[in-house]
Amino acid sequence: MTTLSIIYLQLLFLFKSKKIDNYIKKTNIFNKIKYPKYIVGILGTSNKNEIANLLFHVLKNNKYKVLIFDKNNIIKYINPFTKKIKKNILIVNSNYNLIDNYTHIIINNISRYNLTSNITPNNILNKIIPLLNDNTNLIINADNPILNKLKYEHNGLTFTYGINNTEYSTKLINNNIDFAYCPFCDNKLKYSYYHLENLGKYKCNKCDFSRGKLNIEADEVNLEKQYFIANNSIYYSYDKSLFSVYSTLSVITFSKLIGIKTENIQKYINDIKINLNNNTYVKYKNKKIYLKLIELEDSISFSETITNINNLNKKVNIIFSFDKISNNYNDISYLYDIDFNILNNKNIDNIFIIGKFRYDILTRLNYTKIDTNKLLLVDNIKSLKKYLNESTIKDFYFISNENNLF
Repeated sequence: MTTLSIIYLQLLFLFKSKKIDNYIKKTNIFNKIKYPKYIVGILGTSNKNEIANLLFHVLKNNKYKVLIFDKNNIIKYINPFTKKIKKNILIVNSNYNLIDNYTHIIINNISRYNLTSNITPNNILNKIIPLLNDNTNLIINADNPILNKLKYEHNGLTFTYGINNTEYSTKLINNNIDFAYCPFCDNKLKYSYYHLENLGKYKCNKCDFSRGKLNIEADEVNLEKQYFIANNSIYYSYDKSLFSVYSTLSVITFSKLIGIKTENIQKYINDIKINLNNNTYVKYKNKKIYLKLIELEDSISFSETITNINNLNKKVNIIFSFDKISNNYNDISYLYDIDFNILNNKNIDNIFIIGKFRYDILTRLNYTKIDTNKLLLVDNIKSLKKYLNESTIKDFYFISNENNLF
């Protein structure tokens, strides 16, 4: 990779040339440039974007030169003479093997996701394991048994976080639990409590596998007021879901590892003005339509999204819009892992269902306790706008896998 070839690549980027992808492939640029001191991989199946954006926010405000990986961003910030990226922290939000020399890897969750291609959560994990080396600092959510297995197997340093027993925990087993058995000996795990479908405190009575002692643990959680206390410090969560707490804990853990003081982490995590694409909205006349983008085939992420809306304690309308329902083969089985009864709430005024898969969503919702009079099938955008105009409710939550409202 010569100076001239980097300049040529940057010109292709500048003029938005269609040749850019082929040239990147031909030159194999991402394996030839010099990366920053810290390369942070945000991997797994849930909340990667939120973690990446929150981490960016905290690091940038603590005077780090930070960049979220994007091929265009990388090209823009390469110094053609030194071949170095002009930043000191690079955040890579992907499970793909784009880079093979991560200094840190954060894995917040692995669960059933895209089963038609991944088959089991173990196969997702097996795609990540080759990215680890002895110099990688691994940061994991130890409330997840399959992730905590890495603590016993990774030769480098491992740092753990999780949530203690809170008012949101339950001792009742969830029928959708992903990891009921020990990942080492296949004995049934004994859970002290559960948080979500696959998270909680557990141990194996046959071998020594357990959740263990954590580096950072949230001891008190208040989703209504959006705060939690971890290691005697108070932090705010960016929404009213447990996953926002887990995501924030991962950012706290990394920030502490690179030496940022607790008060400087708190200052910018607790900045409620931060936009993590969770409070993005568009205005339609006198209405606000909040965009909630979800990962297809991720039932936990979907459940947490509707839980967060349910916890708002205000009158809202919901719009489900899906022109695509899964990543492969139109598999809709994961919809039946989602507890849509969460939306059986007096604050949910109406649920509008639009898109190619509206009948599949409606069929699933008909198997809940939600009043069927609230379920409104919408054939097209024109009809949806009519409902928007007639509604006395000011806040709408648009749940989709694509940012294509109108």
